[in-house]
Amino acid sequence: MIGIVGGVGPYAGVDLMEKILDQTEARSDQEHLSIALISLPCRIEERTAFLLGETDNNPAEVVFEIVVKLEQIGAGIVGIPCNTMHSPRIFDLLLKKMKDTKSNVKLIHMINEVAEFIQTNHPKIKNIGLLCTTGTYKTRVYSDCLEPRGFNVIVPDEAS
Repeated sequence: MIGIVGGVGPYAGVDLMEKILDQTEARSDQEHLSIALISLPCRIEERTAFLLGETDNNPAEVVFEIVVKLEQIGAGIVGIPCNTMHSPRIFDLLLKKMKDTKSNVKLIHMINEVAEFIQTNHPKIKNIGLLCTTGTYKTRVYSDCLEPRGFNVIVPDEAS
């Protein structure tokens, strides 16, 4: 079963589920992949507010609880469709909590997946344009992942 952590952008979880369904080759309902989506936006702290120091509540705490619930109902792989959630200050705590509890869930790191996809499918591309939230921009979530792989990340300046 695929698990999706929703509530990190009102439609992000639904959008990911739709993309999975659209990409699945199935001739009947039963041939589709099993997907569980848990969306608890009222419980997940605003990621950018945490990264900018406006709150001390790391959203990884609640997202970890959601991942545990997804694992309990059978998810073996979990995706979090939110760029800002992949900031090391958030994502690394989530990984630590999963390791500490010996979770068997494979947690997809969306930014690493983007980098690997570009390198594999578009090896000549070196310049990457990025539009993102303030938190993702200021914490260099994409830049820190893509630049060591030889990409030039192009972002608008703050005045734009």
